[in-house]
Amino acid sequence: MAAERGPERMSSDLVQAYLDAFGRWDASIAPADFLRISAGATLSTSETILKQSVEGFFGATLDRITQEQIERYAELSPDELDLQLVPHTQELWQSLINPLRLAKKAYALGDFIVTIALTGMVSEMLALVTFEVHGPVPAPRGSSKGRVMSLDQFERLGQEQRIDALRPLLLAERIKEFDLIRKARREYLHFWTKSHSRIREDAKSCYLAAMSLFRKFLDPGIQGTALTLDPQVLAAVKRWQKASDR
Repeated sequence: MAAERGPERMSSDLVQAYLDAFGRWDASIAPADFLRISAGATLSTSETILKQSVEGFFGATLDRITQEQIERYAELSPDELDLQLVPHTQELWQSLINPLRLAKKAYALGDFIVTIALTGMVSEMLALVTFEVHGPVPAPRGSSKGRVMSLDQFERLGQEQRIDALRPLLLAERIKEFDLIRKARREYLHFWTKSHSRIREDAKSCYLAAMSLFRKFLDPGIQGTALTLDPQVLAAVKRWQKASDR
């Protein structure tokens, strides 16, 4: 999404840490070993950060978290999708960050259908915000030549039509991720005959695809101690925050 544009530095007042939202995991530690960390033991700095992050994510102390829950949590915490700093606006929190947080927590707790439903929501919100930030796109076929689609027109489309309309703005990999989530959500939420024999695998794929789409949309980078974002994303974040401050 607008990958050719250069990054822009973001002021600290527009950035918030979300350790408790997505949590952090150290792939070098086995879940069983992690759970053996004693609250009374002397922990290294990295162990303390990891413990606080996991407990904050689950909203529970380690003694109330099972090994299976930690294993599922770790599955959705690959290093390449790590997002500890994100822009902070009410819109991003309520429509993208919090649903992603809840989707990951549902997976960790074994509620896989909830993960699929929430990632479907995130995917639809990402299509809409991509249009708002990186649009416009051409109007549907049959419209006057040269016309572009309005946000209202785009919002009224089905998700498959939205993804098709966004093709000029998206890399092929992003389109595949959008389609993966859309198809899984449709099958699990709209068909009585859909088998749930692979629901865990499908929920995992949906979450990783949604997180990848969100990360690519933000396209975060670091210059010194500052977070950098695509200029169009940054402009939208500032616009949303200004509107919420009124």
